[in-house]
Amino acid sequence: MDVKYQAGYQNMPLPDLHSPCLVVWCETWYTTKLQCSRIDAFDTWALRQILRIPYTRHVTNVNVRATTGCRPLSHLVTDRRLRLFRHIARSSPQEDHHCAVAAVIRRLPPDWKRPSGIPSHTWLRTVEADLGRQNIGLASALRKATIRDDWRHNVDTAMLQRSML
Repeated sequence: MDVKYQAGYQNMPLPDLHSPCLVVWCETWYTTKLQCSRIDAFDTWALRQILRIPYTRHVTNVNVRATTGCRPLSHLVTDRRLRLFRHIARSSPQEDHHCAVAAVIRRLPPDWKRPSGIPSHTWLRTVEADLGRQNIGLASALRKATIRDDWRHNVDTAMLQRSML
């Protein structure tokens, strides 16, 4: 790596410089693998711009991440999504958002159909996929989210497993 940018930015966390414009309300997004890869590509591009690394230097993305110490933005999106799920799960059962999530987890009525034009991939399916790597379903996640330490451990494990992919 070039000493010019390594000396000034070695192990310097830079997520606050470019992520706020991208991650506003990200916890409400439902994301696919393609969207996550595009978010991470933008994130890496932004880090390269901040560090002033031209593409002609042939510095790998792994080296850029190691230099800055930043996690990919898709991990931040997943972390915030799981925190929002915990917030909804811990809210009062009389709140509308809690009732809506609980109703979907208990399964919708068999005669209910999704309106045409609305994507079949939902926010809860994304949360379920985030927790699925740990073999935690939505119903048990709804119960586990009420215990703060257990839920924090589940989120940390999900983030660790995601970074290994």
